[in-house]
Amino acid sequence: MNDSPRPTEAPSYLARKTHRKSRLGCLECKRRRVKCDETHPACNNCTRRSTPCNYPVSNATSPRERPRKVPMWRDHIPKVAFKHNYVAQLILAFSALHLAREDRSREAVCVARSTALESAAISGMMDALSKDASSNPGALWVASMMLCFCSFGKGPQPGQYLVYSETREPEWLGLLQGVKTISETSPNAISSVIPTSDKPVAERTEPMSPEQVVPGLGKALDDLRSSVDAFRAEDPSFEKYLHPLDELRNCFGSAFERRIDSNSIKICSHMVFAWLYRLEEHYLATLQAKRPMALVILAHYLVLLSQLEGYWYIHGWVPHIMEAVKRQLHPAYQQWLQWPQSSILTSPAASAA
Repeated sequence: MNDSPRPTEAPSYLARKTHRKSRLGCLECKRRRVKCDETHPACNNCTRRSTPCNYPVSNATSPRERPRKVPMWRDHIPKVAFKHNYVAQLILAFSALHLAREDRSREAVCVARSTALESAAISGMMDALSKDASSNPGALWVASMMLCFCSFGKGPQPGQYLVYSETREPEWLGLLQGVKTISETSPNAISSVIPTSDKPVAERTEPMSPEQVVPGLGKALDDLRSSVDAFRAEDPSFEKYLHPLDELRNCFGSAFERRIDSNSIKICSHMVFAWLYRLEEHYLATLQAKRPMALVILAHYLVLLSQLEGYWYIHGWVPHIMEAVKRQLHPAYQQWLQWPQSSILTSPAASAA
């Protein structure tokens, strides 16, 4: 009787020890190539090492939601990038910022490279705007979106608060205004990038009241609107605050849906960014001038933005801007920050980040 191992068998001392692979582990464990227990909000490895624990955004996205975003980034936007250098440059600039966050040893090099790419892209966009911009509205729309992401991706910077700064208006806002003008005169700008026929069937969702996610929202916005109306009765210039306030209510109202199959909450990120896109120049000017009511409205928007705090490029921005608003707001208006501050601290996204 032959007791030698069969050819297909390996000696026990060479057998590889198997374990459950961590496919949904945190970024830090993936970087260190160690097994992650996937505990939320922070895994045990990061807790033990006292290091920040962040999970990839895709892990928090249901498999049914991913196909909606994949075709645009996989199939359509790359085609636009091959035709327009400034789109490709901004995609690479954003990627470099992601690398800077992931690998701190290369942070300085990656940030410098991203800055150079963004500068070249802005020059290309300005050139396109000065020529026949109506011939490529879709490319400019994609570029404006990537500029916004790059602004977030740089992370909070001293004196920079995304929609205003200590010195001058952020450059990307001026470009955004130009792109908005083109989009308004070219209603097919987005469909030229993402053909309607190529859009996958949407997952089954139903509208969801924002009050279920952010309690007290309705009263907070109603009180703020009443205050603006009272000021407007004495000072007609307060009219300029009605549009951003109404748009904020609209964005909150469309930002949340309930997935019917899983009964989970879906955050429509495009509606979170829509408020930034819809801002008018005169309101942006009041933000840059640090007018109290403009800052109060921005503080209320931070509650909506905090729902995306789990995204790597959003992380840190909400507390950074809120601290600036608190510091720059006149004492008479400080009471208006009570609801935004308490809602940000208790929001689901903030607690899970």
